[in-house]
Amino acid sequence: MVVRQLRLVFRRLTYDDWLLACFALGVLTGTGAALAFGGPVVQGSILGAAQTAGQSRCTGVGIFLSVWRQRALETGAGWLAGLTVCSQLLYGVLTFYCGMSVAVVLSVLTMRKGMLGIGAFLGAVLPQGILYLMVWYVLSRWAGPGPKRLHILPGILLLLIAGAGACLEIYLMPVVWGMV
Repeated sequence: MVVRQLRLVFRRLTYDDWLLACFALGVLTGTGAALAFGGPVVQGSILGAAQTAGQSRCTGVGIFLSVWRQRALETGAGWLAGLTVCSQLLYGVLTFYCGMSVAVVLSVLTMRKGMLGIGAFLGAVLPQGILYLMVWYVLSRWAGPGPKRLHILPGILLLLIAGAGACLEIYLMPVVWGMV
């Protein structure tokens, strides 16, 4: 009886509801993981990786190309995932992972800075995060229910938008954080 009721509830979920539920579950899981593993372990893992990432000997252009390559691979993987038969499930998993990542980083910053951690988080992700969110939104719409099409030229435009986000991330954010 319970299984039958769950089936009826899940059948009424739209694709947008599915993505929202996956994001919310990811946020809850990420917050729980950050609290369960303890502050020092999570902070050491997250902040230690961030500190060693800033110690590379690459120039500004090298770092930009490295970040853009990573964002382009993520965009390309999202584009390919949207073409598969199980694209809705894959985007649910990606949305869960995104929610979990956001929650862990926000938890670490809140553990380190208290209530100012929320402002630090928003300041760290807002300019480029808006562009990355826009890319994710377009890719998730293409992965939704409906016919799957190859979006070659719009896909290239999404790669350029991801490059603009990487440019903001590498060149603008250090200037903004230097002024603060």
